Amino acid sequence: MPRAVLIGALTLAGCAVTENVTDTGQRIADQAGFGGVFRQVVVANTAGGLVLQSVGDIDPDQEYFIGRAVAADILAHPDRALSRRQALQGYVSDVGQAIALGAPSVELPYQGFRFAVLESRTVNAVAAPSGYVFVTTGAVDAARNEDELAALLAHEIAHVQLRHGLAAIRQSNLTEAGKLLAKETVGTGPAQFTQVFGASVADVVGTAVTNGYSRAQESEADRLAVQFLAEAGYSPRALTDILARVDFDGGGFRSDHPSAADRVAALTPLVASRGESPGVALRAARFGKVVRGG
Repeated sequence: MPRAVLIGALTLAGCAVTENVTDTGQRIADQAGFGGVFRQVVVANTAGGLVLQSVGDIDPDQEYFIGRAVAADILAHPDRALSRRQALQGYVSDVGQAIALGAPSVELPYQGFRFAVLESRTVNAVAAPSGYVFVTTGAVDAARNEDELAALLAHEIAHVQLRHGLAAIRQSNLTEAGKLLAKETVGTGPAQFTQVFGASVADVVGTAVTNGYSRAQESEADRLAVQFLAEAGYSPRALTDILARVDFDGGGFRSDHPSAADRVAALTPLVASRGESPGVALRAARFGKVVRGG
């Protein structure tokens, strides 16, 4: 996955928005270069009406726009450069897509899932809304086999499907975004859009990358990840195996948020009910060849 291709896909286009939102919402979306991001937005007929009153009001196009912005923010950090190991990028993407496309319970986002490896010694994996999933080289190296790598990716896919990133956006920012979209005249749109959605993006990045999700959200993502792994033909035990052994450095895999021991204990009965998956050794050999160079 060439660096230029992925960064190009995440780049947000500039725009000049001066049209009347109520009458020409489609034209605004086209002029903005958002590729239909706001195509399905229903704007209030009166100025000041609220469009985004809750996370449930964010449609797939809008989620895609927010997700691109979050992904771009993640990539902009100097310690989160994309790995230049193209074979590793392709391999991780293949494993991620095997889960996203192979597990019937996975609900594909607006533009599908995208997976990328960040060159970082930190041990972490994070996801942006609408299907952008990042895993560090430190986390890949910490995995013992392909199934454990798949467990990391399945957990992040679960966070995306459960919309946990969007849930981090504060109500005040949702309300302000709704007011902006509902105005009769947007005026100096770019600055306002940047300010409003920039605050929303900061909410998501702060939770997904730095602070981590709540205990309830982590437990929910864990359970769904086990389901995804089993459906895609990977070992459900892989998630408990890596949680029990690896200390993660932040985000959704923080070892103390909630504790790894509590997560493993909660998952053990579910994992046992799913049984074991064949082919672990074969996949481990493939993992070793690509990741370890053996």
